[in-house]
Amino acid sequence: TLFIRPELLSRWKDEAFLSSGELDLWGMNGRGDVCTGNSYYGCDRVGTATNLVNPIMSARLRTHKDFSFRYGRIEVRAKMPRGDWLWPAIWMLPHHWPYGPWPASGEIDIVESRGNDNYGDIGNQYGGSTLHWGPHWPFNFYGMTTAQYAANDGSFANSFHTWRVDWTNTNMEFYVDDALVLTVDPGTSFWDYSGLGDQYDNPWAAGDKMAP
Repeated sequence: TLFIRPELLSRWKDEAFLSSGELDLWGMNGRGDVCTGNSYYGCDRVGTATNLVNPIMSARLRTHKDFSFRYGRIEVRAKMPRGDWLWPAIWMLPHHWPYGPWPASGEIDIVESRGNDNYGDIGNQYGGSTLHWGPHWPFNFYGMTTAQYAANDGSFANSFHTWRVDWTNTNMEFYVDDALVLTVDPGTSFWDYSGLGDQYDNPWAAGDKMAP
């Protein structure tokens, strides 16, 4: 079992850093590839009095140089963390980005949750599975291919649960503890499913039905 333990940023930075310091993830591993993008200031954050640097630090496990696949089954057994400021996520991102930058080449969110005990209908009592896709930003049609669900024991932070994705050349099925929570079937193609029509370029024209 692999344990990823979030920690307070104040363990290695003083409290003043939250409102005045800069946290720059670019190049931290010497290769410049430690961060995947600048969206929502995800890679370089400067703290101010009204916009604090995130006070919790965690880790990311990457397999993009060790494992990739197209079509098949992936299964993850995990227990979500409990605590404020935590947003655990298990994703699959493209290895080669064949159809262009996000979200044109897709993103498979096996599960996302929150650590909060008291956060309404998005706290740790709930989880979500999603396929992100679209020809380019801001066209991301994830709202057509997402599902939210409740933990069968009250919270995904209480015990281990099993998430599964079955990905074939005709559809995708998402499961939680063997219960089907989401089916993604674009019909003829994701382009037709989007309903965008001919006024935009189709990045998946040369792909199969399940492209991206």
